[in-house]
Amino acid sequence: MKGTVEIPEGRWESIYSRYKVSLNWLESLINDPQGERYLVPKSSKEMREGQIASFERTHRFLAFLDNPQNNYHIIHVAGTGGKGSTTTMIDALLRAAGQKTGSHTSPYVQVPNEKLVINGQIISPSNFSELVDNFRQRYEYYIQQDPKGRPLYGETWTALAYFYFSRQGVSWAAIETGMGGRFDPTNVNTSDIAVITNIDFDHVPQLGTTLGDIAWHKAGIIKPGRPVITGETKPEPLSVIKLEAIEKNSPILILGQDYSAKNIRKSDDGIILDVHTPFGDMHNLYVSLEGSFQGLNAVTALTATLYAADRHGFSLTEEQIRNAMATLSMKGRMERMQAEPLIIIDGAHNPQKMRAAAATLKQDYTGLKKTLIIGMLQTKDAADSLKQIVPFVDAVIVTEPNVVGKPSFTVEQMQEFVTSIRPDIRVEGEKDVQKAIADAMNNARKDEMIFITGSIYMLGHARSFWEKKEDLLNKIEYQQV
Repeated sequence: MKGTVEIPEGRWESIYSRYKVSLNWLESLINDPQGERYLVPKSSKEMREGQIASFERTHRFLAFLDNPQNNYHIIHVAGTGGKGSTTTMIDALLRAAGQKTGSHTSPYVQVPNEKLVINGQIISPSNFSELVDNFRQRYEYYIQQDPKGRPLYGETWTALAYFYFSRQGVSWAAIETGMGGRFDPTNVNTSDIAVITNIDFDHVPQLGTTLGDIAWHKAGIIKPGRPVITGETKPEPLSVIKLEAIEKNSPILILGQDYSAKNIRKSDDGIILDVHTPFGDMHNLYVSLEGSFQGLNAVTALTATLYAADRHGFSLTEEQIRNAMATLSMKGRMERMQAEPLIIIDGAHNPQKMRAAAATLKQDYTGLKKTLIIGMLQTKDAADSLKQIVPFVDAVIVTEPNVVGKPSFTVEQMQEFVTSIRPDIRVEGEKDVQKAIADAMNNARKDEMIFITGSIYMLGHARSFWEKKEDLLNKIEYQQV
């Protein structure tokens, strides 16, 4: 937290009002605010056609903007789990090496500004408004020329990020994919390095019903002759990634073969591990993020950044690495909100991530009575996700994320899922996320734990229990965070 900044009376109100106008314009590009498209069955052919159309709309619009994404180096990150953490780590390591960086992660947790980060600093509300106003003029001129090619919300956000990073003169950008990879709007780039964290079941209707199908989508971010770093080790998806690399003549580094993380253990509010990379080894590396799964993300991010340094002629010293990894922070990733009772929030929104979260609860928080607060979107496998976590908690409160354009499971549906897994457990329903938190806190002793998870979007509502969005934006504006 930085020092107190004196704010002229009325200035913040004006900034915040203009910010909301800019944000409202972006949200007006959501063509289905109720999320009905997710509830209408589509054939595989229809879904593929939609993905290709989205990719092509983004491609044409970025060409109209003079392809800003080609004005800097990019490390592009895909995967089922860990891609947000890995993107954040890569950004931190690049900054530690003295590079000017842009970072784009998706989705945001609490405020949309989180998707536009320069040198670790979230874009301020006033700069956001200025950027969007400038960008909007270009957008509206473009759709006058090509009304049928109007970019939609997600495509526009991708173009906005690439546009912003170019205007800011970054040298490197760490870019997280949205869904899949091959036809994801972010894939309209000529990335220098592709990172594929791992492959598991998620977005099954859109990406396919086998790990090989899903891997094919993720592997689509590999560029001809450019290296790929992957944390995937399962034979079926790994073979797909390796084949893509061979076809594109791209060097590949694989977890467990070319680089590795060992002896991962908990330490304070993070983990310690030993790492091996083709560029050297490090022992007792401290990473200031909780969860043993972050060890694999850390060594993957480190290997990718060291590869970038080696390939592009900049240095990244052991001291810089240690400092970068020791000062990481991420909203919504095993994030501690308070100590008594202990409350942790984590965006475990698919079965793989929920397994990792459950493992962390078992390993690091044994002996604590645990209440789970969870809400999930209908685009996710809630039933299987709950199977991973419900056996390891003592009570459950189910709730409903409130997200424009994406329907959530109702509390009644979530209650049914929970009781089918554990008929003996106490399960309550509360639609309002913040009221669910208040109820849990009222019933918890100081030495107990409340674990809030599920939709990443829901975590934004949860964080606002401790800090309102407007207050957070105010701090960002006056550089107090």
